[in-house]
Amino acid sequence: MTLLTKSANVENLLGLDHREHSILSWTVNPPEITEALECNTVPVADRIAAMRRCAEDGYPVRAVIMPIIPLVGWKETYRSFLHCLLEEVPLSRITLGSICSYPQAVRLMERKLGGDNPITAKLDDSRRKGVDGRARFPYEIRKESYRVLVQTIRRRCPKVEIGLCLEEPGMFEDLGIQSSVGLCNCVL
Repeated sequence: MTLLTKSANVENLLGLDHREHSILSWTVNPPEITEALECNTVPVADRIAAMRRCAEDGYPVRAVIMPIIPLVGWKETYRSFLHCLLEEVPLSRITLGSICSYPQAVRLMERKLGGDNPITAKLDDSRRKGVDGRARFPYEIRKESYRVLVQTIRRRCPKVEIGLCLEEPGMFEDLGIQSSVGLCNCVL
């Protein structure tokens, strides 16, 4: 069983005889991103503390860094965040994902953040609606974002599994992580 959360409330999970059959996975992003775009969520530092506590209790712990938002200064922001995350939590897998929103979700985002928000501004107008009906950043923006994060993760923790969420098969090849096809967060 895989549980995906943004919560830091893990008291009810600690001390259970889970036999490593339950995978706990947190969606996280750098604090600068969550503070700007994820109002009313648990602070990232609290999530990381919960992840660490669950890992210490023997749970396999994963992180989903999604959506990756390449705002001004994003490379250093994400590198710094990854260094902290990987130092604090022994992760079994990190799944990376970009914006992949259905049109209704894009409209909700624009209503909340305004039509000229930095996310909408980067969405690929030529492929506003992909094969699966989702709006995404252009391929090259996604590839550069993933490349920076994959390299940072590999330097820090060369053996941690890295997956991509809802990505084209060619992206895995372009990043040199073909063996990661299918290693998203949803796969045990």
